[in-house]
Amino acid sequence: MLARQVPNLSRDVVRADRDGICRLDTTLVSSDVHQFVSLLRSAAKVPPKEAEAALETARGHYRGDLLSGHAARFYEWVDERGDSGVSLREHYREEYYRATQRLARIYVEEGRAERAVPLCKDLLKAEPTLEDVVRELYRCYQKLGDLSSLIREDRHLRQALRDAYYDPEDPQDDPERYQPEPETIGLFHTIREELEVEAGRS
Repeated sequence: MLARQVPNLSRDVVRADRDGICRLDTTLVSSDVHQFVSLLRSAAKVPPKEAEAALETARGHYRGDLLSGHAARFYEWVDERGDSGVSLREHYREEYYRATQRLARIYVEEGRAERAVPLCKDLLKAEPTLEDVVRELYRCYQKLGDLSSLIREDRHLRQALRDAYYDPEDPQDDPERYQPEPETIGLFHTIREELEVEAGRS
């Protein structure tokens, strides 16, 4: 079956073990998942500049949740939760989130906040209430001197919190209860005041 899809593929790529299970020889073949994990491991051991290249390549290998594509088969083991309480699919998703956040921080530290902005927005597209990511985005706008984007992002967060937690069918519920964390509010006001002062000088 594999040979029909990959011409000149060696028969050695499939190994039959004594337990009767057939396995792919990972010294001869690898998947985007293997490459993704390998790049993340190497990025954790090197200085930021070298890590940047590895993280950029790793993000390129991530195509969304594991085995969730249009033609993907259903496998129970992908969603099974082990002792950690996290499924394999969730584990790789979290690894992607962490890699994206680290890459964004590297960009910011290197003075390239404009490259960090789309990374943060990419994470917020999937999880709009991730306030640590929103705070990172606030810091990007601080470095870019972008007051309007800072205010717009604050509005997006507040709306996302209401959308996520407010129950309009509950007469006892109040949408104003769902506010950002104090750390997020404090950072927003600090940066807003700074940018307003700078705008007044220009």
